[in-house]
Amino acid sequence: MTRELLKIYSLTLMNGRLSDLRSEIMQAVRHAKDYGDCSLPIAILASETSLRYRFNIRNNVILKQIDAIRKELPSDMWIAVAFSAFVRKGLSLSNMGYFFTKENLLSQPKRRNPDGDIEQISKFLDNDFARFKNQNVNAAVPSPYDIHMEKAKNGKKLADVNESYCTLTTPNGLTLEYRVCADIWEVPNAHKDAITLVSAWGLEYSADGLFAKRPLIVINDSIVRYSLVPKTYINNVEQVFPTDETGFTSILAVTDEIFPAGVSAQNKSAADGSIVQPSSQTVFMPGLSPAPHPSQKVPGKHPFFSRFKNLFGWLD
Repeated sequence: MTRELLKIYSLTLMNGRLSDLRSEIMQAVRHAKDYGDCSLPIAILASETSLRYRFNIRNNVILKQIDAIRKELPSDMWIAVAFSAFVRKGLSLSNMGYFFTKENLLSQPKRRNPDGDIEQISKFLDNDFARFKNQNVNAAVPSPYDIHMEKAKNGKKLADVNESYCTLTTPNGLTLEYRVCADIWEVPNAHKDAITLVSAWGLEYSADGLFAKRPLIVINDSIVRYSLVPKTYINNVEQVFPTDETGFTSILAVTDEIFPAGVSAQNKSAADGSIVQPSSQTVFMPGLSPAPHPSQKVPGKHPFFSRFKNLFGWLD
């Protein structure tokens, strides 16, 4: 008999505000309750362009909003939320991935800097930073190339030591790994039986074997979001599964037929919702707000008022 192991909700939000993201997350939670998914682990996955911010929002603002969302998550359900945001702290620019439950919050910068990310950094430095530079003539302005090289060097360091990506373990023993877009091509593969969740914008797939290192990959790609169901790959082969369309979003039910590795994981688990905490990802506890790492990407411009308002935050 087929058993359901996990429900994955793919959000439809594009270029929204933090309040919009919070609203969609809680709508998914209510949907899960209404349709009897309370006993199953739930993963809620946003695309890479779910938020409108392009480095004109600070990391501590994101963390404050995440804390508010975590307080709203029910105590009788296990729910993990994955999304990314283009954040800054001073001159540190980061395409940061966030992965959290009610009990834990993880964060890690995107490691790869493809052309689209470099383009976004270039636009930001050329347009927004110019006015700040006029008022602070001694400030050193990093070039997109400098940021690209620093990112590549930092990413290589993490790859060389086989450093894990943000990873959580469900109460029934499944390992969930979160990556942002192009990072799907990167080693490490420390958790070979992981279900990998990916936030993307225009992620190009090529059958070169790298995807095959992850047994099950679910991608919420905003470019195809409204014409196709979220992309799902099993052992390097794209799959199409029926999705529950009774609510506001696509919902993939992961069963022991889709993901047989989950059965052995359940047998080995202590079923206590334990968490794997790789050393390079940032683990947040209440009251702590660490700084982001330098990073990158995506299309779209932020509103003038938001751009003007955030000029005053540069020295923060």
